[in-house]
Amino acid sequence: MKKIINKKSLKGTLAVMLCAVMAFSVCACDFDSGTEPTKTDAQIQFDKYCDDLFSEELEDDALTAHFDISNPSDYGLKYDEEDYTLGHVSDEETKESFDELKKAKTDLEEFDRSGLTSSQKQTYDTLESYFGIQLSYDGTTELQSIFAPQSGIVANLFTTLSEFTFYEKDDTDLYLAVLKDTKRYMDECIEFTRKQAEDGYFMAEDIAQQSIDECEKHIKNDKSVLVDEFESRIKSLGLSDSEKKTVVETNKKYFEEYYIPA
Repeated sequence: MKKIINKKSLKGTLAVMLCAVMAFSVCACDFDSGTEPTKTDAQIQFDKYCDDLFSEELEDDALTAHFDISNPSDYGLKYDEEDYTLGHVSDEETKESFDELKKAKTDLEEFDRSGLTSSQKQTYDTLESYFGIQLSYDGTTELQSIFAPQSGIVANLFTTLSEFTFYEKDDTDLYLAVLKDTKRYMDECIEFTRKQAEDGYFMAEDIAQQSIDECEKHIKNDKSVLVDEFESRIKSLGLSDSEKKTVVETNKKYFEEYYIPA
């Protein structure tokens, strides 16, 4: 999406943003390897920290990996059907995300910045700033509106699915699994929002109406992209007629049975 999140994410906004930083970190760590002297042990360890942090953020998150990197196996990442989801929305998941951020920040601070290469210092500063900003939101989860109009889950979910690129046949399995997962995921978002309302943090009435209007717009318009144009999106995969027929029919079925009800 985005992780999700890719897309967004599909672990959530924090993970998607962190994956983007990790992608930058990997590039920055390797950028000047051919122009500077042999790296010290500390510099080598910092490179490993960047690689590990990036990989850890993408493990079990096939959708975000699909959007962020072209060859997950190059990072030691392997996925199965259990990883083909939109993730989860709960207090437990949020706490785990912040705990991981705190640990990553602590590990970063163990490095002596003065002993890093110039590009590594830039990466260090980027991560330090990122961790600080994200951790400042700890404890404010209930103030965030999952269904905020234009920038909330409804718009992001459509964007994730409509911008999903099919590179190879196996990508259809990931896409269809994610499409099928929309109902379960949205139910978790609704339950989370219901709890927010019970605690007195529900969005203003006019904003809620905008969210309802947005949902109705997507119900009316999304079929043109997610169903009517689907066959053209998988045209380059070289599927046999029977394979294409199965995938197209399954997409239409999941759209009607899971996406629209969600």
